[in-house]
Amino acid sequence: MKSSLDLHVEESTQELVKSLIVDLFDIQFAYLKSRMKRVFHLISDFVGGYDVLGQNEDPDEIAHYQKLYNKMSRDYIERDFNYAENNTWIKVVDRNENGEDVFGGFVKLDCLD
Repeated sequence: MKSSLDLHVEESTQELVKSLIVDLFDIQFAYLKSRMKRVFHLISDFVGGYDVLGQNEDPDEIAHYQKLYNKMSRDYIERDFNYAENNTWIKVVDRNENGEDVFGGFVKLDCLD
């Protein structure tokens, strides 16, 4: 009786899975680096004008920065950090686009009604 499962996977399948995982991490790192770049600039801007003693705190300014943070922390990739063109993954949905571009042109607007 065997104590572990005998999972025989062909080498070509292993290479495909490895390629998919590497490409997926490439995309995720591009998203993370893009988000960190935007948030870093926002925080630098906020801290640069921040009153350490809290004497001139403006709730409207803090609300403004909160709205900016919500916008800048969304998932989209800056051109600086785009992933490789030969990536095996294809973007199907991008909620940052409008109209048919949300679905990469795969779905026409009349299908969405």
